[in-house]
Amino acid sequence: MNKKLSHSETARALRAFIFSSGMWGSWGQVVGIGTAVFTGYVLYLGATDAQVAYFVSIASLASIGQVISSVIAPHIKHKKRFVFVVGMCEMILRFAMILAPFFLEGTAAILFVGTMLGLALICGHTISPIYNDWLATIIPEDIRARFISRQTMANLLSGMAAAFAAGKYIDLFSDETRYAAFFTAFVLATILGVGGYINLMRVPFREHITDAPGNLLTPFRDRPF
Repeated sequence: MNKKLSHSETARALRAFIFSSGMWGSWGQVVGIGTAVFTGYVLYLGATDAQVAYFVSIASLASIGQVISSVIAPHIKHKKRFVFVVGMCEMILRFAMILAPFFLEGTAAILFVGTMLGLALICGHTISPIYNDWLATIIPEDIRARFISRQTMANLLSGMAAAFAAGKYIDLFSDETRYAAFFTAFVLATILGVGGYINLMRVPFREHITDAPGNLLTPFRDRPF
């Protein structure tokens, strides 16, 4: 769908992106690497300081998803649907991390969380370039800076509120019952994360028409380069 959006359609689309960004900001403060909730959860599972650092390193390794995206993106016909499906996979994999204590313990639980985290991050990196291209085709050039500022603010403020609320909530539980608090936090965060993708489905996807090659390997085939 490449027809130019009307002023009202553009306004609705931009609001949808801002709302989704806000929901993902809250989601990220619960399931994101390095956040108080996620770190507290893996420490609850018995993770050592070295294992916590291992989770951070997974984020760098998972960036291979960006390369995967550059290869497959030009061949995807329904990119909006692709973003939604892969985004849902990311949400499911992130939520799966909280299920580890049901059937695993000790090192096995830590490895399971790490595996689910890595797969989820690959999903996120894979759709990130397509999502950014989608967003770029919607934002009018004359308000781009103002929109990015508002989107960033929505993500930041919702994340701060979620982090504060989740921390206060989890602190209400004792060590023996804390898993229930983590589980509830993950459930609510996942609902917000899923809601962010559902909200975006009302935004039309406009192809970014460009003469530039879509494969990251293309420049290396150019002899002058």
